Amino acid sequence: MNPAAPPTPRWKRLAAIVGAFAALNLVLWFFLHGVGDDIEWQSDLARADAAFEDGRAEDASRLIEDFARRWPGARDTFGYQEKAGRYHEAAGRHAAAAQAYDLALAIRPATKGLAARAAEMHRLAGNADRATTLFLYELSKGDAANDLALVRIGQAFLDDGELLAAFDQFGKVRDRERFAEELAEANARLRAELPELAEFDP
Repeated sequence: MNPAAPPTPRWKRLAAIVGAFAALNLVLWFFLHGVGDDIEWQSDLARADAAFEDGRAEDASRLIEDFARRWPGARDTFGYQEKAGRYHEAAGRHAAAAQAYDLALAIRPATKGLAARAAEMHRLAGNADRATTLFLYELSKGDAANDLALVRIGQAFLDDGELLAAFDQFGKVRDRERFAEELAEANARLRAELPELAEFDP
């Protein structure tokens, strides 16, 4: 028969209780601190979102940048960069929008439509070469039927005198109402130089 284990000294039991209590407080502190941060960043982001939804593009653009300054880790996320691109775009801040869309594209390169949006912002910011590269990327790696990319590449072909290639690009555009002005101008130029071409129904 084994002798009974000696009772644990009282001071050891007290030390174990104090240690467990301290550990619990530490876990609770970290949990509450994290929850507090979570509530705070959500609140900061909600202000930018509300400004954008209310049509206050300038405020949304400023607030989304303020958000990134307060929460720098957000800069590494697709969600932040894509949203920042949209908010800057709405505010007419083309260079800032282009940069944000570029960063979003680096995180998720196969996102349909994103390269075309980045390209359009680069085009409006005066970066024609980068814009063309991104429009071509959209058509090859993103969405081969992206109307914006088709129109812009069609215009580039037209400017380079590659009329048949331009005609082919414009002919693939589906949303003819949205791009009615560009298509009408392209049609006029093409018909003037190649009258034998049938219209691509602008």
